[in-house]
Amino acid sequence: MKRYAFSCCLLLASLFLALPCAAARDGVTVAVQGGYQCEYGVDIPFTRSARTSDYTFTIYAGDTPEVQANVTVTTDSPVVVHLPLRYDPAGPSTHTLQVTAHVAAGRQGLDREAALSRTFTTAPTCGCPAGTAGAFYVGDGSEGAPFLVASTDQLQHIGSTAHLQKKSSFLQTGHLDFEGQTVESIGSLYSHFLGHYNGNGYTVSNLNLQNADANGLFGYLQEATIENLGVVGATVPSGGAGGPIAGVAENSTIRRCWTKDCTVSQTTFGGHAGGLVGLLYSSSVVQDCYVQNITATADTDAAGLLGMTGEVGAAVSASNCYVDGMTLSGMSCGATIGCWFAPSGSYPTLYCLDSVSYPLYGRNNQTSGVTGTKVPALTPSYLSGFDFTGVWEMKDGLPRLQVEQPLS
Repeated sequence: MKRYAFSCCLLLASLFLALPCAAARDGVTVAVQGGYQCEYGVDIPFTRSARTSDYTFTIYAGDTPEVQANVTVTTDSPVVVHLPLRYDPAGPSTHTLQVTAHVAAGRQGLDREAALSRTFTTAPTCGCPAGTAGAFYVGDGSEGAPFLVASTDQLQHIGSTAHLQKKSSFLQTGHLDFEGQTVESIGSLYSHFLGHYNGNGYTVSNLNLQNADANGLFGYLQEATIENLGVVGATVPSGGAGGPIAGVAENSTIRRCWTKDCTVSQTTFGGHAGGLVGLLYSSSVVQDCYVQNITATADTDAAGLLGMTGEVGAAVSASNCYVDGMTLSGMSCGATIGCWFAPSGSYPTLYCLDSVSYPLYGRNNQTSGVTGTKVPALTPSYLSGFDFTGVWEMKDGLPRLQVEQPLS
């Protein structure tokens, strides 16, 4: 009796990548073997053979099987099979997909197993042409599927016209070191960053920033969110306002961020230098952040945390932050804030040590009030308002953010 091999359709020309893992599709059941998991993977357009519904999908990295799954397709219509796959989010990688069709019950002796293989290379998911330096290979920029930032090129690519003002979301996947590179701030006075950047507890280190009108890892934030991010060993040269995290933050939120061993110089006329942000205004919020060992120099305002804050008619907020170690130089120097330009309010949960010689704030253009507290020690008993259950922890004698990933 003649036996027939199966035919199936693999539309690998239209294979696409996804984050997170896609939900189960009607007519498709996927059982990944060996407990293999990944938050992202590949979506494979597929049309089954009319003579079987049972398949094995295997993806190879070179000659080694990376992921294998038993797949059942119960519809004759085209479907999409999602497989988790730990491919490189920093750039293109090549894999081979093999699909094996199994003989259906009752057709033994009539049919035989058949396998079909195709090789594919991952492509950018951000709309940039293949080969674009810093293109993103995972995610679509939405809150549920942020672009993964896995290289220094990808971090710099956020500042390109393709992404800067798209209100996209980004998630850092590891520590990034810019040693030996000259870096441009992401966003400027004329083209702002409007998105959401989640550092995921990782650091960006050894930033050697170019001169800019607003200078920091992020030059100018507008209605943006920066969270869970550390900046270590940054050099921020002169501009109008500068800080390791951001030069200017407008209507933006900065939370659970930290800087260490940074130097900020804003010596142009009217410059503001801060250990975290240069100029914070227009209903912006800073919460649960710290600065350690900052050197800040400014023509006007220099501060351990925020160079200048506030705007008439706007409610700037800064809370649960501390500064440990600072060298300041400018017309107006403050351990926490250089210039507090706000119509009312106070910032009592900004802290530094009693031994700090600088005043808590340098100048106040609007009203009297408190812009911090000097304490004998940076410990839970003195840091009123700090959440040492869900946000902070004591490590090596100092408060640290629980989200921080260790430097290897």
